[in-house]
Amino acid sequence: MSTIPEPDRDGTPDRHDLFLRLLMRNEPRILAFIRSLVPRHEDAADVLQEVAIVLWQKIDQCPMDDGFLPWSLTIARFQAMAFLRDRKRDRLCFDVETLERIAMAALEESDGYEDRRVALKHCLDRLPAQQRLLVLEAYRSDTRIDQMARRQNKTPMSLYKPLQRIRELLSSCIRGRLKAPQ
Repeated sequence: MSTIPEPDRDGTPDRHDLFLRLLMRNEPRILAFIRSLVPRHEDAADVLQEVAIVLWQKIDQCPMDDGFLPWSLTIARFQAMAFLRDRKRDRLCFDVETLERIAMAALEESDGYEDRRVALKHCLDRLPAQQRLLVLEAYRSDTRIDQMARRQNKTPMSLYKPLQRIRELLSSCIRGRLKAPQ
């Protein structure tokens, strides 16, 4: 069993340590980028694992600075496209050119991901507990609104309406947070 490498004798972290820190710091952005290309959460998690393996295999080529994220996203794009190409037998598939366009748009969007994530967390925290629980349950990866309604002895429409209002509140709150000076 391997362990995380210790810093060099002079106290500076070695290349493996830096790599692991960069990967952990950027994992949410890499996963969000993959999710923009791969619709299912479970599949995106599988692609992320493949990306981590490729990144580790190419550690000697890895930029250990601000270039890490763009480099990682490029590898993530290739891994996601390979995954989708292998899944071409599924009903809904995009051609390579469309996937490239989606990937490029997602790369451009990824710059503001962390700011939006922080704003969303802040806005979710400001919701009353009942609304927050409703929206969090509705957006769990394994939840369908009709099943949720059945569990609560409600109709799906009685959940769609408050969820739409909550989404509008969150959207407005996030836009306000992103415009406000930090």
